[in-house]
Amino acid sequence: MKLNALAVLGLIVFFSACTETPPSVDFSSPELFLIKEESSKLNESERPDPQFKNALLEDITGVRCTNCPDAAKKAKAIKDANPDRVVLVGVYTSLYTNLTQPHHDDLDLRTQVATDIHGVLYGSPPLPGGGVNRVKFDGQSGITLLKEQWATRVNDQLEEISEVNLDANLEWVNDTTVDINAVIHFNKDRDDQVYFSIMMLEDGLVTAQSDKPGLIEEYEHEHVLRKMYTPYNGTPLITEAEEGEQLTISWRVYLPDNVSFDKSSLVLFLNLNEDDTKEVLQCTELKLY
Repeated sequence: MKLNALAVLGLIVFFSACTETPPSVDFSSPELFLIKEESSKLNESERPDPQFKNALLEDITGVRCTNCPDAAKKAKAIKDANPDRVVLVGVYTSLYTNLTQPHHDDLDLRTQVATDIHGVLYGSPPLPGGGVNRVKFDGQSGITLLKEQWATRVNDQLEEISEVNLDANLEWVNDTTVDINAVIHFNKDRDDQVYFSIMMLEDGLVTAQSDKPGLIEEYEHEHVLRKMYTPYNGTPLITEAEEGEQLTISWRVYLPDNVSFDKSSLVLFLNLNEDDTKEVLQCTELKLY
């Protein structure tokens, strides 16, 4: 195995199998740093069963988009049917200002990272847009799917065996700091670069929203992407891995003061970032409440 992200926003740490390093701090990135890293190779009898793949459903949306509330309803129904296996992310882009500019002096849900996901990863599709695990499915020219396709594609992904297991939990350090503890197990050999991504989501944000019947003055937005602790396309984790390789990693996360922790969660996922694939290999959502 060759590891190269356990680098967090420019911090690069190298380690060998079955070793652990002291906590490492990237002082240039005060919101996230690596505190633990271990690598090991499990015997065949010790290896866990491969997990089924979870689904990252990204709903690219805007507060002046009259078709977006219907897309949000479809996404919520998919999430509600698979609450522990579907991670739903509301991606509030700044592109197409006629569809995304806030009404009145409302809270602006748009972020640069959401705009990068929409513009760079998805290629700026019209709203509502989105995709499932950033997979380019057969017959598609890109990773963008119509909202009517989401349920079928999510179900397809949930039936697949994952090439990598991802288990994670949160541990509170203090009132504004948590540790993400993750175990990553590779179920097959890999010779490509794998990235990790960490998002923060928030529910229950109330702003005005355009809808087909008219303007809804107090519309409750759910699963809103509020920030990412990694770049929009992730941070490098490994360059190659053997079947049975296992990483045990902990990151310390400093939470922002502009979100309600009792309505928020952190999302951790592993993804590719090649010219021909941006696929999410596995994902999980960790609630802060």
